[in-house]
Amino acid sequence: MRSEVITYLQANTVTGFTVTENLPWTKDGAPLYQQNLKVLYTDLDNVLQEPLFDTLDGGSGSIETVVVTVYVTTDAKTLPSNYDTMISTVRGAKLDSAVSLGYTQRTTDITTEYVGDNLVTRFDFNFDKITCIN
Repeated sequence: MRSEVITYLQANTVTGFTVTENLPWTKDGAPLYQQNLKVLYTDLDNVLQEPLFDTLDGGSGSIETVVVTVYVTTDAKTLPSNYDTMISTVRGAKLDSAVSLGYTQRTTDITTEYVGDNLVTRFDFNFDKITCIN
């Protein structure tokens, strides 16, 4: 899912913001997205499985959730004039058919946090699908 989200972001760039394929962390674990303003970083997929049901004949079902996180940092004192456009464009990734193919539910949680004079915006994309094994 990470590559599909990056492809969507590259195809739908917002003026003044750039998209990188680099991970948002240095090899020492420091957040790169806090050092490079107005660069969208996408983290690796985080896959979670939650059991849904088990049947007497050995079948089972589960909900598989793929979480993809995108980070971007801006100057909090002077937000870019197109900050809201960037938010809605990035949020739109959940609706892109290439990104969400085969997933029954798609949600995006957006959180912000001040780090010094900067505003860190985090997008958590959650893609859910039901898998059954007979």
